[in-house]
Amino acid sequence: AVPGAVTTNEYRNGTLVETSIQNFSYDPYGFTTSVVESLGSHTITNTTQVLNDVATWRMGRILRSRKNVDGTWIEDVSFGYTGDNVTSKTIFPSSASPITTTFTYDTFGNVISVNDPASGTSTITYDPVLNHFPVTKTNALGHVTATNYDFATGLETSVTDLNGAITQTSYDSYGRKASVVYPGESSPNETYSYNNTGEYDLANLNNNESVTKTIRDNASGSANVSKIYRDPFGNTIRTETNTALSGVNTIEDSYFDYPNGRLLQTTKAYLSVQTPQVVTYQYNDPDGVLTSITEPSASGSVQTNITKTGFTETRTTTYPDGQNVTQVEIKNELGQVLSKTENGRTISTTYSPFGEISSITDAGGLTTTFTYNTLGRRVSTQDPNSGTISFGYDTVGRISSQTDARGRTIQFTYDTLGRALTQTTNGSEAPVQFTYDEPSVPFSRGRLTGVTDGSGITKSFYNQRGEIIQKTKYVDDITAIFKWDYDSLGRPITETLPDGTKLHNFYSPNGTLSNITMDTADGTSVGHTVVSYQGPYLDSNGVPNLKRTSGNGVTMEIGFEPLDKRPLSVVSKKPDGSVIANTELSYDAKGNITRIEDKINPARTQNFTLDNLGRVTQGTGKYGTQNYSFSANGNLIQKGAYTLGYTDGNHANAVTTATSASTGTLNYGYDASGNMISRNGDVLRYDSYGKLVEITPYAASSSVRNTYDFAGNRVKSVSDITLISTYTLGENYEILREPGKPEKHTLYVRGLHGDLVAQWTREDATLQIADGDGGKEIQRKSSDFSIGSFVGRTIVGAPTEEDR
Repeated sequence: AVPGAVTTNEYRNGTLVETSIQNFSYDPYGFTTSVVESLGSHTITNTTQVLNDVATWRMGRILRSRKNVDGTWIEDVSFGYTGDNVTSKTIFPSSASPITTTFTYDTFGNVISVNDPASGTSTITYDPVLNHFPVTKTNALGHVTATNYDFATGLETSVTDLNGAITQTSYDSYGRKASVVYPGESSPNETYSYNNTGEYDLANLNNNESVTKTIRDNASGSANVSKIYRDPFGNTIRTETNTALSGVNTIEDSYFDYPNGRLLQTTKAYLSVQTPQVVTYQYNDPDGVLTSITEPSASGSVQTNITKTGFTETRTTTYPDGQNVTQVEIKNELGQVLSKTENGRTISTTYSPFGEISSITDAGGLTTTFTYNTLGRRVSTQDPNSGTISFGYDTVGRISSQTDARGRTIQFTYDTLGRALTQTTNGSEAPVQFTYDEPSVPFSRGRLTGVTDGSGITKSFYNQRGEIIQKTKYVDDITAIFKWDYDSLGRPITETLPDGTKLHNFYSPNGTLSNITMDTADGTSVGHTVVSYQGPYLDSNGVPNLKRTSGNGVTMEIGFEPLDKRPLSVVSKKPDGSVIANTELSYDAKGNITRIEDKINPARTQNFTLDNLGRVTQGTGKYGTQNYSFSANGNLIQKGAYTLGYTDGNHANAVTTATSASTGTLNYGYDASGNMISRNGDVLRYDSYGKLVEITPYAASSSVRNTYDFAGNRVKSVSDITLISTYTLGENYEILREPGKPEKHTLYVRGLHGDLVAQWTREDATLQIADGDGGKEIQRKSSDFSIGSFVGRTIVGAPTEEDR
């Protein structure tokens, strides 16, 4: 017997929350042909066209499968067969643009070719022993990936990629991964050891099952070691990872209620020399769902209570200083979030039948809408600031055009594999052309080798592992060559800048940057330290610290709050130990900064008052007292002495006026896409990509013009006013040209997380010239300079003359 109807009721705390009614239809052989489900206000229909070939006993073969949600067909797939094999699959076969993928097979029933309209025909070959494992895969351009197996276990032992890079994997006698050798290496970079397998002692983890993973750089010998302990159910109960400080690990623990299968406690990440702090979870609900979370913080415990009623979940968080945050989330029967409310401010969301967002309405009532075509592809976006952006698609579903509210269109084409090939606009911009797989470029298969755009040409060169070893930028008459070397873990260890200066990176055992040194282009100084890092370590008060030492001996120590990892203090000292900067930070219980205290110059101390949404409403400091206020929809309407106006109905969040007693009214205007085009008399112009390409100051006839590369980075800025041209050739190299003066080359050195640790401008630099494949360098002019004039030029955190 088969069911004709199934009713499913879901209860929460004894109250009926949801009812699902499913009605089934069958063909004469008992195969399901339709399921119609009523779920609250939604109707979901799944239909299946089944072929039953009694003569050949091929029964229940699906020819077509469709899904309808609330009257819209959101899925439609048909299948074609030859014998017992699926030889075609067509998505939305009845549409104007059906997408058909075809398959062919060998005599063993293995797929040996796949023809996909978006990526061409790929082929697969199988091992000659079992005729089961795919050993080569060849794409439409003839690029081959090869795999070797242990036929006894079916495990991959090596993979050779398109460019011949081989990754080797070994296993222990239980089939567990034992080691991985990265391409180009002769010894393992990853090793795995398994301890106390099958033994569990939660009271003493030294006797418990664990896995240790070691990632090793074979050149330096430095290793990152992590250890994971699991319980009998496979839950991770502890992770240990080494830090930059020898003998100190970072630890996280988890504790479970095993009879009920619930997480009871976790620890915040802590150092092995610290006392762990525990987050506690409680389940005081008849259905056993989570009802509260108690979390330690620097100022006390943070308590979050959770209640669920129907499809509404309410979370109320109470902080030690008495602040509260209430978050309410409402979902529908499909699990989609309909609204989120925080402290009374609600963001609402609606959805299309495809499950994609169709509108978002913010707390001020402003709505962003999204529309889709019958295939579920987004065809337009309309928001209160940028207007309408529309999208077009090619026959295989790739974006072929994008048109903004100004009528500016960007068109895209693709190569055989579906990679971006060109970008063109209906404006004055030069086309963008992408080049791949150049035969003259080693190891270039499957990789982007060149881009030609309005700024010039960018060429990329790779090593066998796919790491960029050289990038050459051709901009006007400039040829700027950047080079990189890597360690066995793929981390950059040397960067050679266009003038020949070399920066060397060194890493701590846990993989973080520990030191940067520099070699001058002329070789007069080698290995000079630009910056070094120490930590984390605990000071005498048990506070975690990180120390940065610049090349001129200036140190900066940052102290962090042990639990929340927020910076508490920043102290800078000269090499003789004298303090030149000392800043302390204070926070409210939510983690918002409330005070920045300058211990050296108290007049520069700042205090902040915030509202219940975390927005600054008042700031006091050397600038006096500034008040900030906001409109109902979140627009900033007062900023100190300025009152801000928003009078453009097409750009609801764009400032149109700024008025103060000292300046009068400043006016701002915007184009249809929301770009600022007038700034109190200044005229601003944008390209089809929305990039600022020209600024004409008020009452001036000359302009500043900007040029960008394909990635949106500004490469060139030319001032018709000062006649200065600035070339930004990467994040760490810049050239400035001014008529009648020597070129100025500025290089920047960046440390952890992009921290600018030093910069230097010189007028005697000469760009290196190299052959096309990144070969031998030739320096046409020797550079004579002192390393002492470089390090410490700009030290982040050190006081300026204004500060002293």
